[in-house]
Amino acid sequence: MKKELNESKNTKLLYCLLEVLSEKYACASDIKQKLESQDIKYQGKDFFPVLSHLLLKKYLCYNWISKSGKLVKYYHLTRNGDSFLKNNIN
Repeated sequence: MKKELNESKNTKLLYCLLEVLSEKYACASDIKQKLESQDIKYQGKDFFPVLSHLLLKKYLCYNWISKSGKLVKYYHLTRNGDSFLKNNIN
């Protein structure tokens, strides 16, 4: 049985990821760095499941971009993600 995303536990991380990606395209390491610089606490093991959840919900999408000959996945907010963020932020 597939483990479901624990929404209540990861809600803050979910919204923080959306906020970070509403500003600009970013790769996973850039997103993590931004969260750390804003002193956002989360468990490392929760990062990629939340990111995957947002991709499945079509709130995010990504492009492969070559950096120094290495392909890196850069994530960005979709229109659905932008609408979700705007409708759910107080």
